[in-house]
Amino acid sequence: GYTTAGLGFQHGARPRGFVHGFTSSGAVATAFATPTTNNSNLVIRTLASDALNNIYTAGEYEGEVFDLPSSNGVRNAYFGRWSTAGTNLGHVVIARTSVGSKAYDIYLDQSNGVYVVGSFTAFADFDPSAAANNLSYLGTNAFIAKYGADFSFKWARNTEFTGTDVGLSVKTVPGGNVSMLISNFDNGDYESYVYEYSASTGTLVGGTRLGFADKSFYAKDY
Repeated sequence: GYTTAGLGFQHGARPRGFVHGFTSSGAVATAFATPTTNNSNLVIRTLASDALNNIYTAGEYEGEVFDLPSSNGVRNAYFGRWSTAGTNLGHVVIARTSVGSKAYDIYLDQSNGVYVVGSFTAFADFDPSAAANNLSYLGTNAFIAKYGADFSFKWARNTEFTGTDVGLSVKTVPGGNVSMLISNFDNGDYESYVYEYSASTGTLVGGTRLGFADKSFYAKDY
């Protein structure tokens, strides 16, 4: 196995993502850049790897990037899978919107089911197929979405807090459910929450606020 890290560099005037993978001894196992054009950009915010050492990236893109549909001038969240040689093994647009969306974290379960969290503004379609599975909210809202190992859509949920919400981190919990760390900014204060969802259906199981009721509190990971 190996650990991975993603950064970005400029291609023309646009950011382009790249991935370096290292073995446990520090040797370089893989290094490749994601293809873009001068009229597009791609941001990698998070990475994961599976048992075959395939690399999963997630973030957002703008313009025309590989065979993803044009984002029509806004940034849309995406995730993709790559071989260690940098061969693209599939990628999908998630939270497709005319306003903007971002993916902040990605997690793989034991069956290579993919969970992604992030944020979208106003309206987004989470189904990469011809079907539509839409969520809407007035403002910027956190989301969690699940996809199969074949990248097929399973479910998506949003939080519907007031203020600005972002899904920052996603993990499984004992018992097999999945949880999302949420940052909420409202009336000048930050609040952080952890919400738990059924892994199979996306049904909200429960949630808790972190920190203190009378203090601003921002958690980035858990």
